[in-house]
Amino acid sequence: MNVRLYDGPIGLPVMTGADLVPANEEKKDISLKRCGDLVMEIEGKEAYVYDTNVNLSRRWDREYLPALSRTPVAYFDFSGEGE
Repeated sequence: MNVRLYDGPIGLPVMTGADLVPANEEKKDISLKRCGDLVMEIEGKEAYVYDTNVNLSRRWDREYLPALSRTPVAYFDFSGEGE
């Protein structure tokens, strides 16, 4: 399998424990951050892991600001067969 990993932005702030507390958009910093507590390796190479916001309620409207949680995400491409 051939894997291509992507570098993340230099200087992206690292997620803190406060970022893990679910809160709505008015009370939460919703900026993209680097995940500081997870290491992901793909074919022996370390992937850049982002920590991003997710709306687990899947509901959005003007009167309702859902509690957002955070989840790790990594981007990569591959070709060939995986194991």
